[in-house]
Amino acid sequence: MDHEQKPSKQHKQFKQLWEHNQKEREREREH
Repeated sequence: MDHEQKPSKQHKQFKQLWEHNQKEREREREH
């Protein structure tokens, strides 16, 4: 099995989650 092919669905979800957390942190910093 090749894991190097494409970003899996899980990977995409993880990235979205991570980016979401980053935005939340920046928002908290503003307050």
